[in-house]
Amino acid sequence: MKSSKRRRSAGGSALSVEGHSIPVSLRTHPRARRFSVRVKSATREVVIVHPIYAARSDALAFAYANSEWIASQLAALPRQVPFAPGETVPVLGDPHRICHLPQACGGVWADPETRRLTVTGRIEHVPRRLADWFRTEARRLLTARVAVHVRALGLSLPRVTLRDTSSRWGSCSPRSGLSFSWRLAMAPEGVLDYVAAHECAHLKHLHHGPAFWALVERLDPDYEAAEQWLKHQGSVLHAYGPVRRPASGPAAL
Repeated sequence: MKSSKRRRSAGGSALSVEGHSIPVSLRTHPRARRFSVRVKSATREVVIVHPIYAARSDALAFAYANSEWIASQLAALPRQVPFAPGETVPVLGDPHRICHLPQACGGVWADPETRRLTVTGRIEHVPRRLADWFRTEARRLLTARVAVHVRALGLSLPRVTLRDTSSRWGSCSPRSGLSFSWRLAMAPEGVLDYVAAHECAHLKHLHHGPAFWALVERLDPDYEAAEQWLKHQGSVLHAYGPVRRPASGPAAL
């Protein structure tokens, strides 16, 4: 998203909603003629978009006037599930219960039969170790699927990087290669493969025209089911583990 179209107002604020302090981001838009508010499910951030000429105080007053609606939207979001013993998190779409074995060795491993995700070591290191494990799994799985798809396209393997993006599951850059959200390691395997195919198709077509979608279908004939899963259930993946902080970047999938 280009800064000429939208920019963040200087400074930030907080809104008190039912006794909780909620961060509020104020953003201007050159075409905005009125105030608008939305709650971003991935970051649980309240965003107020307002005209360039509007005063900051008026934007905050608008936020307070809509505090009940904001509270209802926040309440409808999935419960934030920390990476902690006893919690249940998905591994390739299958729920696994986090188990902590402080005296054992081996780091982290998932058992698909018992549906357990075991973490060893000190309790305070559990969240970091699990986050690192999911990133490692995502890199392994996505690199393997990218290799299959680029081979089908007659291309060489591009660089694959992992991020924690809030508005896209993958992106393609002619210079830096392919980038994916590590949270795809929690999605069903077919969904992960679709995102890999989607971004590999962008190596041929940097647009979403008919030729692009025809190529996606060639790489993944069942892509529509995965796309619908991401549309209706993908946001739930942001409820697990570390809370995604607001970030900017180019629009993609």
